[in-house]
Amino acid sequence: MLYNGRSLKTGTLEDRDAHKIVTSQYRYDHLKFVLRPDREIKEELKERCFPEDYKNGVFYFPIVDRTARDIAACWVDVTQGTFRCLSGRAFWGIKGSAYIDKVRLNGMEIYTDKVNEGFVSGQPLILTTSIWKSEGPDQCLVTEKYNVNNQLEKQKISPVNMDGLVEYTVPIGELKIGTGERVQSIDGIALDYLQLANTQRVEFLVDFKDGDNDGKFNISAVSKDEGTIDNKNWKQYLKEGGLILEKNGVKLNITGIGLVSSTTEEDRTIQSTTGTIVVQSEGGAEENIIKLRLVHLKDSNQTYSDENECNLNEPVKYNQDPQERSYKIRITPSTKTPESDNPPEIVSFKVEGKEHREDPIKVEDGVINITASFTDDKGLKEAKLFIKEGDRDYKIAKETTLSGKQQNWITAYDEIGKEKNYIIKLVVTDNNNQPDEEEQQISTP
Repeated sequence: MLYNGRSLKTGTLEDRDAHKIVTSQYRYDHLKFVLRPDREIKEELKERCFPEDYKNGVFYFPIVDRTARDIAACWVDVTQGTFRCLSGRAFWGIKGSAYIDKVRLNGMEIYTDKVNEGFVSGQPLILTTSIWKSEGPDQCLVTEKYNVNNQLEKQKISPVNMDGLVEYTVPIGELKIGTGERVQSIDGIALDYLQLANTQRVEFLVDFKDGDNDGKFNISAVSKDEGTIDNKNWKQYLKEGGLILEKNGVKLNITGIGLVSSTTEEDRTIQSTTGTIVVQSEGGAEENIIKLRLVHLKDSNQTYSDENECNLNEPVKYNQDPQERSYKIRITPSTKTPESDNPPEIVSFKVEGKEHREDPIKVEDGVINITASFTDDKGLKEAKLFIKEGDRDYKIAKETTLSGKQQNWITAYDEIGKEKNYIIKLVVTDNNNQPDEEEQQISTP
């Protein structure tokens, strides 16, 4: 142990130092700090003393190896009798440095030395990583997803623009099996995919015509437009504000119809849209690769403004090692079945805080309390709470495992800042990985 300090005063910045020469065959690269809450603090309040992922009060900080490099950047001022060095930025060079610490996917820790399980087709893929950056220019985080054929499928480039150890969140996209799109639609047709659980190819034959010659197709019960779906009158499929198509485990919602063709009948031009919507079956499990790496900005740029400023061919190095990681993940097919069409339901969802006001919801900064209840006829699986601050991306704030057909969830989130706007999204899934979600907006004065 290097230093064992006395108690700290609440709300007071204290400057402590410790000096010790350690002779060892090992090379030390981090300092470990352990902060212990006062014994008088109630057990249920102790977890609020520390930020997320540091509930036990353990913090790590890198040790900078200043051998030779610092000395080369230092000199003796004989006129004043002082030993002077350049700023910390000079120790890291003009380009600065950074390293990748912890990496998680969808809240789960992942490993480079094995195939990581627990990923299901149709789920969103969200990467969370802790990155330490030295003083100096911004760096770039490059996140890539490769499919089963080792072809680059997605690439996201994000700024690393805060000094020290900071957590960054990168939404990568939806997980899917197969290199092609499962649903082949028709020009002019706007679709929502409500369920894709088919084990064989599914087709829907559609034919829509402008019946009142107004140049558009109106989806409503009073529409004068004409058409068929699988040779049946299209109005038979009117439901939930669209046209609901269901067959063999597939459920689609046609939300809009654009008329893209013209034909002439009896000296009259008729606009129409005709064709076949095809849904391919989903294959078995397959492996994808998730890669992330740090690269420098181009030339002498200091600040990240867009991804075009990143030099993808100049890796960031820490202790001479390029900062890059590669992970294999196995994506399994969704377990949704044709007979379980009903998704889970969020029965209630309340967000409350100190000095709570409704419509729109306003709370004092600090802690918000979330109360929710769920139901599902096939069994509940899990619930996740996502937080979006302003224009930033969503991040996972809380999650819990559910069981049974009905359950309540009470939790709290304690990182609400002043003069902020937030979107609170609640997502619940059942044992067939079907989701339901609700959003609420809150603001703080």
